Amino acid sequence: MLNRILYHFLVRPFSYLPFAVLFVFSKLIYYIIFYIFPYRRKVVRANLALAFPMLSPARRRAAEKGFYLWFTQLLIEIMKCFSGSVRFLEKRCRFENPECILKALEEGRHVMMLTSHFGNWEWGSLAMGMKFPDRVMGVYLPMKSHFWNQRFKKMRAQTGNHMVPAREVGLAMKTSPRPMIWCFAADQTPAGPARSPWLHFMGVPAPWIDGPERLSQVHETMVVYGHIRRVRRGFYEVRFVPFEGDIREPGAITRFAVKSLEDDLHKKPEHWLWSHRRWKHQADKFNRIRWI
Repeated sequence: MLNRILYHFLVRPFSYLPFAVLFVFSKLIYYIIFYIFPYRRKVVRANLALAFPMLSPARRRAAEKGFYLWFTQLLIEIMKCFSGSVRFLEKRCRFENPECILKALEEGRHVMMLTSHFGNWEWGSLAMGMKFPDRVMGVYLPMKSHFWNQRFKKMRAQTGNHMVPAREVGLAMKTSPRPMIWCFAADQTPAGPARSPWLHFMGVPAPWIDGPERLSQVHETMVVYGHIRRVRRGFYEVRFVPFEGDIREPGAITRFAVKSLEDDLHKKPEHWLWSHRRWKHQADKFNRIRWI
């Protein structure tokens, strides 16, 4: 009941407001979750300390504040997508090097597009549906709340994207009648860390999801990483960088994805989802792990 009230009396009505007004509200939310009722402050600080031990306390504090500013603006930007129209993305989300994806599709190859929870991944996915009509498969992890799961599925599909649960991607790729673009935000913590490959992410051991790599090898896909850069508040650019290694090399695609995300984090550490516990598993807690 609470979820329905939040959606129908807060999210949906607010989504019709102009961006100028919404960003004023984002600043108010920032003050609330940063100064009054801190949101996951310990997790954010611990993650930043792990990832950037070389930074001074003052610089990490600045990155922490920058994260909360970005996060509250991100919430507003995503909320705007529930208004029923995302035509604003035609001007607010641009693409660099889409030709590499078009070429692979014309050659009859699936495209594995890897990205992360950096910038605004929701806008990037929706804009992809406008750039490549009826060719985008959005891979997602179902939410615990059935209500919000359905609302987000509908929102994410409004530009023609096809949504597929992560556990069904293998079958969907196998039975797809034509080549598609499969979009993975693959920086979540894997459900089975003992079975997952491990590597050093920002210098800290971490397990990683290797489903995209295994599927790429089976289906001989083209692999690209989508760097989602915020040009300025409310405007983004997506740059596609093709993987140029051998997709058959064990761990190569996963290392490519991690290195791509690290490059983004070193440029703009504020624009990643530091509030989730990316390093909650420790390598020394497992009897045997697989390094890549």
